[in-house]
Amino acid sequence: MLDLIIRGANLADGRQNIDIGIEGGKIMTVGPALSVSAAKEIDAKGRLVTPPFVDAHFHMDATLSLGLPRLNQSGTLLEGIALWGELKPLLTQEAIAERALAYCDWAVAKGLLAIRSHVDVCDPRLLAVDEEMVIPKGTTIRLIGTAVGNSMHGWTVPGFGIKKTVIPGRLNEGWINVKEEGFYFGQCSQICGDNHSFMPIAVRVVSKDVFDKWVEQKKKAAGLLPATDFASVTAPANR
Repeated sequence: MLDLIIRGANLADGRQNIDIGIEGGKIMTVGPALSVSAAKEIDAKGRLVTPPFVDAHFHMDATLSLGLPRLNQSGTLLEGIALWGELKPLLTQEAIAERALAYCDWAVAKGLLAIRSHVDVCDPRLLAVDEEMVIPKGTTIRLIGTAVGNSMHGWTVPGFGIKKTVIPGRLNEGWINVKEEGFYFGQCSQICGDNHSFMPIAVRVVSKDVFDKWVEQKKKAAGLLPATDFASVTAPANR
């Protein structure tokens, strides 16, 4: 028995009144008046059944941003690029996620189930990273480094005045104590292979309060905090 069979569908190649048998999420059989049973049947009633549409080139971070910060008066790519340069500093992660999810809802409603997205996550210096290193200011941070594979790397941040070579199978350590908040960037300074030019380092230095909140958020995301709050240690007023 199949999981699903779609009866009486028209296909994009011109065939009409075709049945489609599906099992385990895959199309197993296609033909007219299939003599098979399924846990669920859908009567297509002669409607067109096709593979989902695919958006092969979509800028998820720019979706639904028409008129932000202003309209493209000339309609040219040149002005569009200039507009993006004006909008990018004003973007927030929340706004990008909200617009992207709204677009996905629209896409699914129109039969578009595959999106190949292009997102601007970088700046001209190629220093964007998947995860920033976040540390509190005015605090001595012990750094312990090693490398994986068969290549050495150089953990170098000029703003900290530090360069630590990390070697597979060994530990190397150092320390930093950064007095000013802000973003500090660096790159691997050891010629380590083909992707050497794509190994940026980004460190965000924040206040102790902001750092504590960041740690709490990371613990929640990793499921390391208890499901319920701790009981209050303050005794009730009537005791």
